[in-house]
Amino acid sequence: MLEKFKNLKEIDIKILKAAKEEFLKNGFHRANIDNIARSLRIGKGTIYRHFGNKHILFLSLLVHNLLEKWDSVKKSIEGKDFKTTFEKLIENFISFHIETSRIFSNLFSEEIWKEFQKQLKKDKKLNELMSFIVNCREESIELIKNSLDMAKKENIILTEINSRILAEIIIITINHFFITFYVNPPVKLKKQKEYSIEEGIKELKAFIYRGVGYKEN
Repeated sequence: MLEKFKNLKEIDIKILKAAKEEFLKNGFHRANIDNIARSLRIGKGTIYRHFGNKHILFLSLLVHNLLEKWDSVKKSIEGKDFKTTFEKLIENFISFHIETSRIFSNLFSEEIWKEFQKQLKKDKKLNELMSFIVNCREESIELIKNSLDMAKKENIILTEINSRILAEIIIITINHFFITFYVNPPVKLKKQKEYSIEEGIKELKAFIYRGVGYKEN
């Protein structure tokens, strides 16, 4: 399944773009393959031939986004100092979440996650996509850990911190911030945020730097 994303056809890209709009508009459960097909003026059988089912199409959006950005980010930080590396990684994670949180926060709904878990047990293609997403997360944690280790050697952050644990906490913090900002309060509490996403990101980055005890040279 992952091989498909290395050489997407024009119709694949059109389907992914239309699917993104449908999932954004209606969420996972109410999203309809018929609507996607109608917007592209193709038969829904074409969508099933290219992506199998709605679960696979949903995760394909995330995989496509990851593959578009990940390699270029890794190349951009090779051999760079801690501040450049860390900023690039954090900026990338933030950019990725801004683009995807409104869609993929659906996965953090207990009901939908249980449904995906059932599908994962019987769908090999879906399993392959989910494994790739999990591996990207682990690779992200490792990159942050290496960046923190580099900074500890330079004595510009707290040397007593556990880099592996803190790297995972950073990923969890970023994930939770965007899920909370885009989904939980507006839906469950019907309350507008008292700050903008830009203000939130600024404080999030400052919080992370304070947490590692970063000392600007």
